[in-house]
Amino acid sequence: MLAYIIFKGGSEAVVQCQFGDIYQEEYFMNIMKDEVNIVKELPSHLKSLDIEAIGSLITDADIVKEATLIDYLTKTLPLLLQNGVVHFLGFGNRLGFDPLPSKLQFVPKIQEAGSLLIRRIRKYDAAQTTLDRQLFGEFLTGSPSNKHDSARGSSKYLALHLRPISSSVLRNLGRCPLTPEEAALMLAGLGVKRGTYIYLTSSHIYGGKFRMHSFTNLYPNLVTKETLLTPSELAPFRNFSSQLAALDFIACATADVFAMTDSGSQLSSLVSGFRTYYGGGHAPTLRPNKKRLAAILSENGTLGWNSFEDRVRKMIKNCQSVRIRGFGRSIYRQPRHHNQGFAPHLMIMPSGMQMAMLIA
Repeated sequence: MLAYIIFKGGSEAVVQCQFGDIYQEEYFMNIMKDEVNIVKELPSHLKSLDIEAIGSLITDADIVKEATLIDYLTKTLPLLLQNGVVHFLGFGNRLGFDPLPSKLQFVPKIQEAGSLLIRRIRKYDAAQTTLDRQLFGEFLTGSPSNKHDSARGSSKYLALHLRPISSSVLRNLGRCPLTPEEAALMLAGLGVKRGTYIYLTSSHIYGGKFRMHSFTNLYPNLVTKETLLTPSELAPFRNFSSQLAALDFIACATADVFAMTDSGSQLSSLVSGFRTYYGGGHAPTLRPNKKRLAAILSENGTLGWNSFEDRVRKMIKNCQSVRIRGFGRSIYRQPRHHNQGFAPHLMIMPSGMQMAMLIA
């Protein structure tokens, strides 16, 4: 049965939405029809059952994330035969442990708004990428629909995901997302030029706009979905946090460079995995080693700028190195297969931005 999707925000707010609020149900059901029979609701004789009371509720604590097909059959088949239904609760994160081909398409209104979002930040005649075709369906970026679309913009851009910051102790241990100041210094150390267009997606940043001053002083061309789309264009999404997150996902997934500030973020993990598997080797992701970066920044009183640049670039290069994915590790958190190679590549961005890195 098509699932409900539950999002938690803040300390108590919970938003529950239908699968169909985000993805095209009929497309998904049709493309999966030869593998599994999917229905939109339970048969009438099963609707009244108290699934937890009859013992048919299975949580992610009942089946380990490294479980095999046999483990699932052993646990679930007896319950299915006995009760006719099993409810899997809390298994959303398991989607990152199997390299399945993409069989999900956003609903048309998300595709259309996402296409418009990208058209606003790029030049409207920018070439369509493989990632565009994967995400936008029939709403591929193309000719401008009005003067706003054709306003001068950047044909390439960098996407940055910031998250709430925590204590300095955790940050020094590499267990905290980068602050706006640290993210700006990392980008500057990589040679990202002042004129580069940067799409920002973030949770609430403690300190609000004031905390972003140091970042915007260095990188003034900062845009968000709220600045690229009009209030009326965003209105259909206002009460759906999942749909707003989908717009951020699209902007990050199709960026020319995506910069992570916290590898523990689900959005960053999904974006980096999507870009690795569907980017054709042309969708680089910056994955900083937060502990190493904290050590570098701690020497700010004695470290010269040239040395800082050199150490930051080495840090990013080492994070792009080939390594075997550990047993049970998500393909989105560590998306590179052990037999994939890496080749040096010099990426030239607008306004002279240059970035030497290894691309998956």
